[in-house]
Amino acid sequence: FKVATGPSAHPDIVDWDAPWTLLAPEGLNILKEEQIQYFAYTMIMQNTGSVVVVLPVKDSVTGKDIPILDKSGSIHKDIPIMVRTYVLTALQNQVSRRISLTLFAIQHAQRTNSIQSMPNGLAEIDRERSPDQQEVTVTISPKSNDNDEL
Repeated sequence: FKVATGPSAHPDIVDWDAPWTLLAPEGLNILKEEQIQYFAYTMIMQNTGSVVVVLPVKDSVTGKDIPILDKSGSIHKDIPIMVRTYVLTALQNQVSRRISLTLFAIQHAQRTNSIQSMPNGLAEIDRERSPDQQEVTVTISPKSNDNDEL
């Protein structure tokens, strides 16, 4: 998968051929990249038809799960999602902001019944950032030595 971030919440225009793209909010810390890769690969090999996968995350400060939906019933702005890259390419013809791409992708996936969720514990949001740090960051932690299985 390819991680898509960008300045001012506008991810780069797709010019890669990875089958999945992770639309990542600012401060995302990927804890278990190899498990995310395995999950994405498995969905392709099993031909599930899924085009969107929600990646549940925890707040690194509080340790609490960030709810998938916000108070208005929309996807929470801090929830990363993986989108099939061909779907993201089509969506970028309509919108460019990460949150808009996320909402459009989820709407499409709901209409086609092609949305799934990954297990908890694969990523967290780091909110301990200095106010002057404006750059979008996504961190992929070193591979763990534990043998966690999905």
